[in-house]
Amino acid sequence: MAATVLAVDSTWDDATQIASQYRRTFVYPVLDQSGLPVTELKDADANAQEAQQGASNPSVRYLTGVSHGKSDTFTGDQDCSVFTTGSIDPTWTRGKVIHFLACNTALFLGPNMVDPNAGAAAAFFGYKGLFTWPSDQNSQYAAMFFDCDAEIDRCLASGTNAGTALTNCIAKYTQTISNLKQAGDPLSLRLAATLQANLNLLCGPNGTNGFGDPQATIK
Repeated sequence: MAATVLAVDSTWDDATQIASQYRRTFVYPVLDQSGLPVTELKDADANAQEAQQGASNPSVRYLTGVSHGKSDTFTGDQDCSVFTTGSIDPTWTRGKVIHFLACNTALFLGPNMVDPNAGAAAAFFGYKGLFTWPSDQNSQYAAMFFDCDAEIDRCLASGTNAGTALTNCIAKYTQTISNLKQAGDPLSLRLAATLQANLNLLCGPNGTNGFGDPQATIK
């Protein structure tokens, strides 16, 4: 069975529109071109019923999305709950690699999704605090911030395993931060500090934590 991707993208406010548009433009085409067709649930379709039904498709190897996350919940349209700690049906997540561009979801939801006695996902990527960029109302810096996170998607699309994808994503953040620090102007230094804060919150499988198998792949 050919592997596919399910993306659940909240699009109801400025922040989620900017983030989801970036992924729609720069990330999902990479997955599609790598032989991993993407089904995107957005707008009113980014809800629990549609997402859980879509994730139950055995062909879905990669579950991703954009939202305002909570420590125990990945949300969808109008902040509705989509996936919640303690209520994960393993038919939605078992064996899948999961990557949420969302605040907070790595605190409780991610470990619950990869717990063999709960969601049994293969691997999880997310953030254990607030993923931020300088202004939700101004997207001119969004590409820089989302491009670092998207290194996970690009690596997985190429067949790289989850542990290496995490390592490469950290390296992408680190190089971007270094470039900004070398520029040295006040704006660049503020951007570097914000990127560093996001990097400090990034979680993924490294073989010694609760975020799954670093050898997991989506191809």
